[in-house]
Amino acid sequence: TTRTPHPAATERRRTESASALMLVPALMLVLICLGTIAIDLALLHGAHRSAHRIVSAAADDAAAMIDTEELQRSGELLVDPARARRVVDAHLAVAQLPGRLAAEPSVRIGGGGSTVTITVEMLIDHVMLRAIPGRSDHERVVITATARLNR
Repeated sequence: TTRTPHPAATERRRTESASALMLVPALMLVLICLGTIAIDLALLHGAHRSAHRIVSAAADDAAAMIDTEELQRSGELLVDPARARRVVDAHLAVAQLPGRLAAEPSVRIGGGGSTVTITVEMLIDHVMLRAIPGRSDHERVVITATARLNR
């Protein structure tokens, strides 16, 4: 024999399915927001890696700029700061950076004149997060690379 369900049980099932139906749009909104954050952070990470590759190559080339006058005078291999700076500026001028420079690149000679450290501050634009009100349209990223003159 078939029993008819109690009216209170039928009403409870309708209420539960209506509650679940109300949660679906909220869940979709949360998933879309998390997806856009993940996309933006992945693009930011890729841009940072690309910029680091360029800055690292500039540091390697700058470390090869030997101070020829000092070499002739004392026989010591040292990096020429002026030539290193020109190489870094030329490198960054022709490179396809994934953002724009926020400040003048810093070129420091250290390690007794045998290492070059370059620090570049860049602004990398957001793709998805710029839609959020009150959020900046870009992210400030600092890239530092060091290279050594092999003696």
